[in-house]
Amino acid sequence: MVLRVNKEVLARFPDDGWFYFGVVRKKNIKEKTYTVLDGAGNCIDIPKIDIILDEEEGYQGFATLEVCTNDW
Repeated sequence: MVLRVNKEVLARFPDDGWFYFGVVRKKNIKEKTYTVLDGAGNCIDIPKIDIILDEEEGYQGFATLEVCTNDW
């Protein structure tokens, strides 16, 4: 498992502790973090321990939310 620039990942964001889809934009060697771009356009530095790759077990456990448009 290798993290590369432009790789889609699930990352735990520190503001709320939840995992969100994002794209690795940069590897920060000194800080031992990766800069991840989230869906809102924010970049944040996240440690490897808080990043899940699609090859890893557990990634498939995350599903995308489908919006229900049925009238009740």
